[in-house]
Amino acid sequence: MSPSEPFAAWCGSRKPRILFVGEAWGQSEELLQAPFIGHSGKEFFRMLGDARIAPGPDYDAVKRVLYANDSLFLTKREEWLRGAGIALTNVFNLRPADNKLDALCGPTGKGLVFAGRVLPPLVRSPRHLYVREEFCGHLARLRDEVTAASPNLVVALGAASLWGLTAALRLPQDQAATHSAVRGTVMPGPPKLITTFHPAYVLRQWSARSVTVADLIKAWRESATPAFARPSRHVLISPELDDICEWWNHAQATLRQRGLHVSCDIETKGGQITSVGFAVGRANGLVVPFVEVAGDAPLYRSYWRTAADELAARHLVRVILASPWPKLFQNGLYDIQWLLRDGFAVRNAADDTMLLHHAIHPEMRKGLGFLGSLYTNEPSWKLMRKRGKDEEAKTDE
Repeated sequence: MSPSEPFAAWCGSRKPRILFVGEAWGQSEELLQAPFIGHSGKEFFRMLGDARIAPGPDYDAVKRVLYANDSLFLTKREEWLRGAGIALTNVFNLRPADNKLDALCGPTGKGLVFAGRVLPPLVRSPRHLYVREEFCGHLARLRDEVTAASPNLVVALGAASLWGLTAALRLPQDQAATHSAVRGTVMPGPPKLITTFHPAYVLRQWSARSVTVADLIKAWRESATPAFARPSRHVLISPELDDICEWWNHAQATLRQRGLHVSCDIETKGGQITSVGFAVGRANGLVVPFVEVAGDAPLYRSYWRTAADELAARHLVRVILASPWPKLFQNGLYDIQWLLRDGFAVRNAADDTMLLHHAIHPEMRKGLGFLGSLYTNEPSWKLMRKRGKDEEAKTDE
């Protein structure tokens, strides 16, 4: 069977709950015509164990032959994969020259058309390189494999895997534009998709291992069902003064009953606070705007109809911030110094998600987008809008 035919170099269940897709073969994979057999494949197997993905006697049996010859490891692993409902494949069932994807690209900067869409660059650094036409058959094979297997969730291991799955499954290219922007976030299907680091990258950049394991934990949890769901959020974004009062009265009742924090966040633009946001619990939020920005031009006007209304809104924000309930920030040192400069005193600033995360995982990044990819099932919201040229960048790193 030719490696370009569906399931020719497939490992594991033909009807898996979760499918892991790599990029291309290495030396061991080329020899055995199977994915994830070499050093990076064995590290991937260890990370699956650390993520507690289908542990048990069968997994332990594979561990015992992990350092044996590759053929024995492949045989034992196949038994475990089928029993656990896991499958493995690659975008390209071949080994590029020098193990570099550049070898699959042409000398001209032009994307080919596949399934009615122009393919983006396969390699983006140090310059854009586009796949050659003779390798597009691998995308068709990958599409047929995913369609026939119909997993609950597909995991793209590495940027080239995300590139291939974006083309094969016709994912929105604006949402899956860059691997770093969407890593760890679940994208709707069918099938659902999540992307994380390739195990070969983990071997080169060991600090990425803990992030990859966290992503695998999330992926295994998501693969339990094909259903896709975002968390339910209710955020009041265009309030009247009465709405702010009503929200705060309801929030205080919730705080008394459940002992929660008041989450606080600000947005800044043009050297001033444009809005202050609050939340109590996971699903109850409020945004108090002060400034409206007309389009992309630096034209500002007050959100409130009269100066008296804006003063009243600022008083209500001051009441919330000065209340005794514990406050929760993300990089609160940034927010609080802006609030103090604008006349808002913050009482009982108790916790900071950035600092809490950094204390537990000092080796990881600590920006809000990264924390969202680890701890929530939200989309990559940083891609939902473009930041204006005069908008203050809140540095969380």
